[in-house]
Amino acid sequence: MSTNKKTRVAWVKDLLVAFAATTLSIILTFGTSMVVNRVNQKKERMLTAMMVMSSIETFAREIDGIADGMGHEDTLSQYLLHLPMDRLEDIPSQVIVDMINDIDLPFINHDQSAESIFKSSIDTWKNLGNFQFIDYVGHSFSVINQIEKNWNEWISAHSQEITNAKKEFMSSTSRNMGAYVLKKAEVRVQIDAISGWIEWLRYCSALCRQMNRINMSLIDIPEEEVMAFTDERELEPVQEAAGDVNFSDYFKPPIPVDSMYTIKSVQEIVDAALNVRK
Repeated sequence: MSTNKKTRVAWVKDLLVAFAATTLSIILTFGTSMVVNRVNQKKERMLTAMMVMSSIETFAREIDGIADGMGHEDTLSQYLLHLPMDRLEDIPSQVIVDMINDIDLPFINHDQSAESIFKSSIDTWKNLGNFQFIDYVGHSFSVINQIEKNWNEWISAHSQEITNAKKEFMSSTSRNMGAYVLKKAEVRVQIDAISGWIEWLRYCSALCRQMNRINMSLIDIPEEEVMAFTDERELEPVQEAAGDVNFSDYFKPPIPVDSMYTIKSVQEIVDAALNVRK
């Protein structure tokens, strides 16, 4: 009996050891899996956050680029508006028409892939509990979409007013389309708006960066990392160091009259037509 008892005790002991080992193995397996999943979720969240904020920075750079490229259009617009109204018929029609047509403003069509990825990952973000970041990123994208909508509507209206004036000319008695179009109040309003649009674009880029800095603080990702990630996506170096946004930076003074050298050849033709003496 003593031997049987010892045998039963040893069997129970072995069973408990095996059970404990199995239980520990399961705990370690699932525990490790949970830790790995948690780490992977965090990496996925950070990557999505980087893509989202990089997309906002890319949009700010895009509209900065449009504003920078509108210097020629601003020069043309101011030159056209300062031509003497009572002498427009003396200037070759095609010269005026070509200058008006040369005011070519691009539409904004920003890449919405990051926004789509963010929206498709809302459940993941909610599970991680960062509701403030979700709300503010959503707000940021709403502002970006509104900026794009407003700009494209303005550009469409600009083109439409000029097109309408040209159509009206076909049924008029005037022989100089350039003079006829440039005298139209609606066309002059659209041309005169160029400098204001440049300021507005710079304001919007500053606003986007300001919103993005709030996003960075909410998700605790340094601005330097977002800028480096954006540069890597664009495969080009940063043109200027990123500093604190000053909302007064969006205003840039209009191009001075001395910059008329950009349309020097046209100016010479107009001056000759108007008998302007040097």
